[in-house]
Amino acid sequence: MKTVTKPIATQQQQTQDIRGFLDRCRQDFPLYCEKLVKVKPDVGPAIPLHLNFCQRIWWQLVKFMRDNNYPVRMDILKGRKIGFSLIIETYLFWQSYLNTYTDGLVVAHLDTATTDLFNDKTKFIYDNLPDWAKPQIGAINKRELYFKQLESRIACMTAGHVDIARSANIHNLHNSEVGFWVDWERVSPGLFNTVPKKPGTSIFTETTPNGHNAYKDYWDQTVKDFGLADYYIRHAQDNIESWLNRIAQQCLKQVRPQIPLFITWFMHPDYSLLMPRDFDMTDDEKAMQKEYRLSDGQVCWYRETVREQERLTPGRGRQIVAQEFPHSPNSAFIASGQTVFNDTCVQALFKSCDSPKRKQKWDGTKFIDHPDGELWIWEEPIGTGYQKPWEYAIGVDIGEGRQLDDSVIEIIRAPYTQVAEWADNTVDPLKLVPIIGELAVRYNKALVAVETNSVGMLTNDELSKIYWNLYQWEYFDTMIGKNQLSRKMGWYTNQQTKEMLITLVSYLMLNKQLSIGSKRLVYQMNSFTGQDGPRDDVIMAYLIAIMALHKKIMPFYQEPQHIPPPVIDYGLGQDPAYIQTSKPKTNTSDWGAL
Repeated sequence: MKTVTKPIATQQQQTQDIRGFLDRCRQDFPLYCEKLVKVKPDVGPAIPLHLNFCQRIWWQLVKFMRDNNYPVRMDILKGRKIGFSLIIETYLFWQSYLNTYTDGLVVAHLDTATTDLFNDKTKFIYDNLPDWAKPQIGAINKRELYFKQLESRIACMTAGHVDIARSANIHNLHNSEVGFWVDWERVSPGLFNTVPKKPGTSIFTETTPNGHNAYKDYWDQTVKDFGLADYYIRHAQDNIESWLNRIAQQCLKQVRPQIPLFITWFMHPDYSLLMPRDFDMTDDEKAMQKEYRLSDGQVCWYRETVREQERLTPGRGRQIVAQEFPHSPNSAFIASGQTVFNDTCVQALFKSCDSPKRKQKWDGTKFIDHPDGELWIWEEPIGTGYQKPWEYAIGVDIGEGRQLDDSVIEIIRAPYTQVAEWADNTVDPLKLVPIIGELAVRYNKALVAVETNSVGMLTNDELSKIYWNLYQWEYFDTMIGKNQLSRKMGWYTNQQTKEMLITLVSYLMLNKQLSIGSKRLVYQMNSFTGQDGPRDDVIMAYLIAIMALHKKIMPFYQEPQHIPPPVIDYGLGQDPAYIQTSKPKTNTSDWGAL
């Protein structure tokens, strides 16, 4: 048989094949990852990058925004080792490596993190490209890679100063671990404005949760602006395609959508262990499995992770795991320091929260119904039809009205039930007086306790001129009847009295006596460390209201008895609603002869 020798491809044909393949990679990100990108696994040598389940979800959303000519904007809240940092770094490299005049920037929270991101991801990807796929490098240093022929670059910086990259024109921006940035509020505005609001650009912010800080406020605003209640995957068995469709439909309603993406730990396939034969779930684990539809292996993995963390940080293992591997966005923002309220109790309160039944806005003279009103109402005043009106206590924390700290009014009904909440950061302390008075009168002439620290003393003084039922300060270290009550009105907070407030509410919380409707309040409970901070206004007003109720109302509290309406005996034919139905007697004169 005659042997046929195949012709050897010419150099020109090889070049055309390479160009055609790179053109395909330019349009197909997963293909580019699998064929050209190598990454460091947990164990062993470098391997091709195959997108895991969570990364594929991320890419579907990015692809949707690109296909619909949106600039890509995404805020990512994540657990540890989901793979988002890697895939975003790879995306930025993909954009700068295969496109002309495209600059990418990665901003990390620490210098060491900046160097690690560049060496372990950006530079590692370049070093492991096939020789035929490596573009010409114009410059490379420990934090920048410049593709000379493309006039594109990718750089890494640290979020250490306000003017970072202010004069640059960035096309793709990755803000890494922003929850740990020291000065997010000052750095982010200038940094975000380096990226044009045009298709073909992208901004990704991603972080592990780190308490109730400036980024938490930013995340909450992103969720609010996106306007979709079920924006995250709640259960391990959720229909992912249906969820993606809901996200897509919500994006199409907006001019420039910004997607809040939360992927919980149980969506990652690695977070599961083989369950031992003698594994016995606790009641809490059974409840967790039922609520989030977890497999036995996922519950086993979670227990083992908590056990390992407890050895490292005794007493805080469960809290740290809840921070590093959150079940939901609501449980994610646990303070990095020790919080004062029991986390399990706080999460139970959060599940019982509900949307306000009614919202109202102050128009300068009265409250009117408004969908964006500052007054949130869960329960209207109860009084009519009872032997005596229900009793209410109001706690007030005063801000300066300069759009910094909020002024907050919390209204509590005996026994320890939140019925209304008002919060605003624009109302002057003196203009707050008629608002407090109006709410106090509405809620059955409620007992009002105004915090008299700083400007609150002025508010309390003016309120005393129009309203009488104010909290009278008492000395807690004297015997009853021995000058316990002072001549001062209002509540004064210092370190000792704050500890009293915290202790009381902690006790009531542990004994399941609190009823709370406000998620905003529970958020602050979740991160409250007991120290003064910019985000403790709602919780402080609530603590004061609970103390006022506990000291002045609860010692004399009796459950009000409903009085049924009186039954009046009108007598036959006298009731206005009475209708005579009997037939009249026949007149005997009409009988005729018998």
